[in-house]
Amino acid sequence: MSTLLLIVIMNGKIMSLQRDVKSFLPILDSFQEISTDIQNIFASFIEHIHQVLLDTIQEKVAFSAVLAVEVMDRNLYERANDCRWWALNSSFRQILTKQHKTKAITRQESQKLTDTLIYINRLYTVYTNIILYDQNGKILALSNQAEQELIGSIMPRPSDTSRCLGLNNTQDYTVSDFHATELYVNEYTYLYHAAIKDWESINTNVGGIALAFDSKPEFQAMLEETVPKYMNPLLSDNTFSIFLDRSGHIISSTSTELPVGSTLSLPNEVLTAENGQNDTIYWEWRGKPYLVGYKVSGGYREYKNGDGYINDVIALACTGL
Repeated sequence: MSTLLLIVIMNGKIMSLQRDVKSFLPILDSFQEISTDIQNIFASFIEHIHQVLLDTIQEKVAFSAVLAVEVMDRNLYERANDCRWWALNSSFRQILTKQHKTKAITRQESQKLTDTLIYINRLYTVYTNIILYDQNGKILALSNQAEQELIGSIMPRPSDTSRCLGLNNTQDYTVSDFHATELYVNEYTYLYHAAIKDWESINTNVGGIALAFDSKPEFQAMLEETVPKYMNPLLSDNTFSIFLDRSGHIISSTSTELPVGSTLSLPNEVLTAENGQNDTIYWEWRGKPYLVGYKVSGGYREYKNGDGYINDVIALACTGL
């Protein structure tokens, strides 16, 4: 609009000079100054609006990253509590103590273990399977009846079961790496373990309990609930959230272009940030600029804070510009 006005003014000046009507020139000069002022005002206003938009996006992605990783830490804190609490079940301890001493349990005892596991799993649907194993890592019972063929087999990843069977007290637990496992239909998850203590001696471990966390839908739900929301559909369509580890391995993502198990190349300042750090960065990914909020997990209560478990997860909230 201001450009058109300048053209009109310039034409007016030319006509004034051609017709020797110079008295109009000061008026046209004033119009030109007003037009320039209007143009500057509009440019400043547009720049202000753009900065406000950037500030809003920055605040949203930073907050969403904080929310996502805190939801994750609080959720997994409960998983650590579950395995320790259920390891204290009197039936588990009594029957596994007998199995440890006699190397055998009756069919009725095996069924009691199974029924108890099924009952627990029906109440706690965040697990696809809850497994009991003896001191040799042999599976004695499980909650998922579709995987009955696993009974009698040895738990995969013996290093995880060995760590569990070496735990000292009922407050200790151990967690597997985030990995693809046959205990979760060969997809990626965490397995939470706690030792089952001898019924007569709390210092003796007679087996363990393992919880297969249903990571795929659970992590997806956490990210979907905390992803930044915008009224502008263009921003919403170019926004996604991610959980990943310090090596850039994807744990969960709302983007179909970033499947679980893939690796994302990120700036070092993100991957090496201190626990609990929250910040935003400008990042280019696949030729497109993004504002990215990130937060490194800091744990919840004693979880990851002095309980011996180290698992640094980074949450990212990304919005394309």
